[in-house]
Amino acid sequence: MFKFRKKLLQFLLSAHRLFSLEKKMSITSDEVNFLVYRYLLESGFQHSAFTFGLESHVHQTSINGTMVPPGALISVLQKGLQYVEAEVSITEVSFYPMNFKI
Repeated sequence: MFKFRKKLLQFLLSAHRLFSLEKKMSITSDEVNFLVYRYLLESGFQHSAFTFGLESHVHQTSINGTMVPPGALISVLQKGLQYVEAEVSITEVSFYPMNFKI
């Protein structure tokens, strides 16, 4: 249980640092678009990134790209999956009494 809390805290802190979130756990469409744009660039899909950047107006956002670490989209997705897995685990555990033995 301690490891889960530690990982959850690390996730929340990294999300806060990544998007400068203040008292909210959400992500805007501009932030998602920027992460996808950066992923396309980092993966070598320059033409797709160019087209996506034009259509999503990613250059008109106020996101400071220097504050977003490389691989941020994959990191956010992995942490989100870990959170969902932890949430499912907690839900499964909560159905059983504390003194239940198999």
